[in-house]
Parts: sequence; C-alpha cells; structure tokens
Amino acid sequence: MKFEYDKLGSNSNFFLSQRFRKNSIYNILIVLVLLLYLFFYGYWLNKNLNSVEPFYKTFKDIGYWIEASNYLISYQNPYSNLEGFKSGIISALVFGTIQYVPTPFGVNLIWVLIFTFFGLLGFINTFIPSNKSTSGLIFLMLIFSSTREIFINAQITGILLGVFSLFYYTSKLEKNIFINSNYLLKNSIDVLNGFLIIFLIDSKINIFLFPVLLIIVRYKKFKSLGWGFVIWLIIQIYYSIRLNDILILSWYDTLSSVANPQINPDMYGSLGFWQIINKILQSNLILSFGPAITFLILGILSLKFSKTTNINYPLALAFSSNYFYSYFHYYSFFPLLTLFMYFILSYKSPFLFGLVASTMLISFNLTGTNLLISFGVMVVFITIFTFNLLKFDLYFIFGWCTSLGIRFLFLNEISEDDYFTKSMIVFIPLLVLLILFMIRTFVQKIGKFDSLE
Repeated sequence: MKFEYDKLGSNSNFFLSQRFRKNSIYNILIVLVLLLYLFFYGYWLNKNLNSVEPFYKTFKDIGYWIEASNYLISYQNPYSNLEGFKSGIISALVFGTIQYVPTPFGVNLIWVLIFTFFGLLGFINTFIPSNKSTSGLIFLMLIFSSTREIFINAQITGILLGVFSLFYYTSKLEKNIFINSNYLLKNSIDVLNGFLIIFLIDSKINIFLFPVLLIIVRYKKFKSLGWGFVIWLIIQIYYSIRLNDILILSWYDTLSSVANPQINPDMYGSLGFWQIINKILQSNLILSFGPAITFLILGILSLKFSKTTNINYPLALAFSSNYFYSYFHYYSFFPLLTLFMYFILSYKSPFLFGLVASTMLISFNLTGTNLLISFGVMVVFITIFTFNLLKFDLYFIFGWCTSLGIRFLFLNEISEDDYFTKSMIVFIPLLVLLILFMIRTFVQKIGKFDSLE
C-alpha cells in the first residue's frame, strides 16, 4: 500500500470542539481573554508619530518601510541611507502611505494592528478547514508568543499573510463562469494578482517566494506573473532613472550581506534550522552555501507536490523553506506554526498537542509570572474547548504541564543572545510532527504486513 499523503489528517471528524452552544458567549470570552492577555504583556497603542527618535526606531518593523518610502519620495536611495531595510521599493511605497492615513483618537498604529489581526484570521480561515477545531486553533495561534511579537513590534507579517490569502482566493476565481465570460473583469483580476505577487515577494522574499510560486504553478497564474513583472520593471526603471542608481543592485547587495556568516556570525538572531547547525559545526564554509541549498530544496519540493489534493502539505513545505534558510525570525513562524498545529491536531494526539501549545505560549524565559499565565491560559482553554473524551482532556493537560515541568527544570532562564537554545525550542513543533509522521508511517507498514499474512 502506497503511503497516501493527500489523506493525512483529512478526516474532518476532529476531537476538539467548543463547550458553548451559543457563539456569542464563546466570542465574548475569546475577545476578553485576548485583550487582557495582550494588555498584560505591556503593549500600548498610543505612540506619537512625531517622536524625538526616528520613526523606524520607535516602531521597529513597519517604520523601516515608512522611512524607506520617505527616502524614495525625496529621490534618495533607501538602501544607502537606511541600514536594516532589506525589502524592495514597491513594498516601501505601499506601506509608506500609512503615515498619511488619519487615525482615530490619535492612535497612530491602530490601522496596522487592525489589518494585522484580520490578516492572521484570514490566513487561518483560508487554509484551515472550517470545523469544530478551527476556533480552538484561532484561540491558540493568537496568543502564542510568536504572534505577540508580530503585534508588539508592529511587524508586517500579519498583513502580508492576509494579502497572501487574498491572492490564493483570487487565483481560484478562474473557475467562476461569470468571471471567465467577462473579458475586462478577468484581465483586471490578472493584473490585481500580478500586483499581489510582486508585492508579497518584494516585501519579504525569504518568506513568500515559494508560497507565491506554489499558487502560481498550482493554478497556472503565469499571465498574472507576467503582469507582476511588468509592474515591478516599470517602477524599478522609473526610480533608478530618477535616483541615477540601479536600485535592484543595491537591494541585491543588501540581501547578499544577510547570508554572509562572516559579516553576521549570529545570523541576525535567526531562530531557524541553521542557527542550530551554526552552533554545532561553527563552519563558515558550510553556512555560506548550506542555507541556500536547503531553501531551494524545500521550495522545489513544494512545487513538485503543488497538485496535491490538500494544498496544506505543499504549502507547509513552501513556508518551511524560510525556516531552513539563514534568515528566519520568530515573527515569521506564524504560517508554518499554524499548519504544524493543524497537522498535530489531525493526528489526534492530545498529549503532544498540549505539549507543543504550552511550549509555544511561553517560548523562552519561564518566570514565575509567566508560569501562572500559562496555567491560567490552560484552564481558560480547557474551559472553552473540550475533547470528545474526558481522558483526552487529561492527556492535553498532562502534555501542557509536562512542557512546563521540563522548561522549569532545564530552561528556566535564557539569555537574550542565546539563539541556539531559542532555536531548539522553536524546533520542537517540527520535531513532534516528524515523530507523529514516523509513527503513522510505521503503523501503515505494519497494517500492510498484517494484510499480507
């Protein structure tokens, strides 16, 4: 019997569901928990745009794009004037418009947070099958520490994931009879998809290159890719002429320095696979070419399986390409972790599901306060959601507490620059998924052997 990847976890009869029949009660509880949770971790919205510090230093991630757009508007090279800006100029021009948008109550980042929130929700609801378990995944994913980093540091990853979900949705519209019969509408969607393609790759090429290519290959959106290239080329030529500088070369120089282990021995604080290898081997030679090879291997594999019935499996490979590159940060973990949690839940192992959820909630320093928060979240989760058997509830709690116990004994305090230990913790969901995969494969082989007898 050939192992059927398409049918992994395809059973919609999940064992996790809401305890409350009325959605209004559930929604109120979820919103209250999330607001209290984010507030407790010290996030505040009302930061002054006219701060004494440069905007990008105050607002971190989103500020780089805004500052880069200001350089472009004044016809200066952002790569030469803004250290740390590693994206393309199209994304800078788009995100730079946020500084001109009126904000209610003087809350300057409220639109960033709103679009981030709906972008994350959109990604989950787009790629995770709608069933009783979906709301449980939404609850966990929005309170995981990697997700908090997106909000607290005003990262653009959440917004981009919403754009990626939109691109996936519009790419499937070719099957719509009305759209196909309307020439103007059909071509307008192709142009829109072209812009979305180049915007995503331009914003964070390390995260979205292969996921975008996967959608293009799967739904044959090569015409949209052509439109995207035309848009990108026009903008590049215009600003290169106005600045008297070839901006694509400046971007290339910036990106090439990121992957140079001699320039960045700590790999910009990357928490991916190669941070672990960096600690073990400490070989600049391997790190100079290894990450690029694994990045390409995972990406090409995702394209090879692009026609798989369930898109989540090649999509996980596509997003994994970023994890196996030398530039992987914690805020980039959301799409991959969402798919990992869905797969682990699909395998119906409440113990490991609880263990991973507990690990990702408080990923690094486990202080006494964080320990209490973790127990509190566990109680809230098991109050709102239930497994179909009481013993599964107990397995989940045991897995959650096991993670806390191990962390308390061995990983109580982690220094800020201990990227190796942090990378090992980030590796846990993938390790658990690999263990479940091997168990599933072994059971299938045993079943095949028994059937031959």
